[in-house]
Amino acid sequence: VLVILADFADRPAAGAMLDLSAIEKRLFSRNELPDGSMTDYYLENTHGRLLLTGQVIGWYRLPERYSNYVNNAAGLAFYPMNTQGMVRDAARAADKDVNYGLFDNDGPDGVADTGDDDKRVDLMLVMHTGTGNEGSSSPHELRAVAWFLPEPQYLDGVNVTEFAIIPWSGGLGVMAHETGHLLGLPDLYDATGQSFGLGTWSLMAGGWSLNEARTPAHLDAWCKTRLGVVDPVLVTSLSAGAVLDPVESGGTIYRLNAGGAGGFQYFLVENRQRIGFDAFLPGEGLFIYHVNELRLTNNLPPNYLVGLEQADGLFQLENMSGNPSFGDAGDPWNATTYGEGFGRFTVPDSRNHEGQETGVAVYAIEGPDASGRMRATLRPGPGPVARLQTIRVTPLEGDLDRFLEPGESFELSPSILVLGGDVSEVALSASSADPRLVMEVPERALGSLAPGLHELEPLVARITGEF
Repeated sequence: VLVILADFADRPAAGAMLDLSAIEKRLFSRNELPDGSMTDYYLENTHGRLLLTGQVIGWYRLPERYSNYVNNAAGLAFYPMNTQGMVRDAARAADKDVNYGLFDNDGPDGVADTGDDDKRVDLMLVMHTGTGNEGSSSPHELRAVAWFLPEPQYLDGVNVTEFAIIPWSGGLGVMAHETGHLLGLPDLYDATGQSFGLGTWSLMAGGWSLNEARTPAHLDAWCKTRLGVVDPVLVTSLSAGAVLDPVESGGTIYRLNAGGAGGFQYFLVENRQRIGFDAFLPGEGLFIYHVNELRLTNNLPPNYLVGLEQADGLFQLENMSGNPSFGDAGDPWNATTYGEGFGRFTVPDSRNHEGQETGVAVYAIEGPDASGRMRATLRPGPGPVARLQTIRVTPLEGDLDRFLEPGESFELSPSILVLGGDVSEVALSASSADPRLVMEVPERALGSLAPGLHELEPLVARITGEF
């Protein structure tokens, strides 16, 4: 990670800001600080698989005043008098002291600045003097943000494009959240303000702010799997008494597919306890997340990209009217309060976002014990399956009333619900044990069907005698 320190004529760096070694410790030290560093944070979250290292350079006096870059819009006005212009100026100012090519290291050989890299700086933070508006939403302070340069700066043979800015006064939560964006993670709060998204339960939602941003919450289970640093265990059949150790100390994340064989919707289950960087969570226990990868954000309550199935059934993260909550002890599942578990008939239930049953269940919840370990029975949805949902009967001839009489023929128009993945070689047929009901079009060959509800071509029957 390249960290560029930038100050301004109206916000000069002074005092403790001038101690670059202290800044490096906040970012990249290992087990040295009481509250931990950003490196410590990501090591714990990824079970030791992501080690962040970096270089801090500066301070560099930028050509515009802080107030000019802020521009009465928190730095979000039009380029170049905005945050993007500030970062452009910071990158140019630092060019004399840094080889940007050394921060392009995403090729397979694992060596920076070689021919297999993508010619773009991977991770760059600009830390600035002045305050950020994370707590105040003031238009007169820069907002911490991950963004891109509309005019990439070609320096030392690579492009400086993506970046994040953070205030020197910002806590670890701010730094870790914006770095999460640079690693490819989206915001999981509701940017429209209609709801809380994942609330305090994820760094990428409001969890960055715990303990005044000094001890941010862990990434949620989906973010960890999205980064590719934690491998969830796919549950393919009923798993009784599955062990869930705390994820903070390396516990397993389980995946339960909605409908069994993949698809865009599924559930993730993990055990989170008040351990390590999760020490300031408002609750602990089993966390059940409903993931819908057809969604891009958490801006459409209640059908989020990543939603938390709240054990108390109050839906306070989605509903900001009445008695909203940013996250509370009633959200996780545990044996003493919500041991009956999660499934088809619970509140919340395990239906998908279209209201269809998934077959997923988490029940027989036990613990936590003294070590934080929990157990639960995990049931995934069925494999790919086609279910007959409805049959609509439509008279074709005769008096066309709703009574079927001898000599009349009628259509049987079925609908089929496909769950859990594509099904192939589907055929539908109908027959009658009564010889007076004759099937004139008794079957349809349907071939392959994708997941979803399908209205099918009708079968045709005729009544030949009195019932």
